[in-house]
Amino acid sequence: MVKKAAVLFSGGKDSCLALHKSIGKYDIKYLLAIIPENFDSFMFHKPYLNLLEKQAEMLDINLVVKDS
Repeated sequence: MVKKAAVLFSGGKDSCLALHKSIGKYDIKYLLAIIPENFDSFMFHKPYLNLLEKQAEMLDINLVVKDS
């Protein structure tokens, strides 16, 4: 039985690699993007929401966006 999972996803190369390595090992149901309220946040990248939406659409994986 393959476990269902979500991948924390900024759209950058590191999260794309994590997604790539997860495919086949897990049933990826969601891409989870965290958008920081503070633009100068040092903990998160500031992903471009329109690009994330397009990536999720092209990957055919649901995108979940949450504010931090």
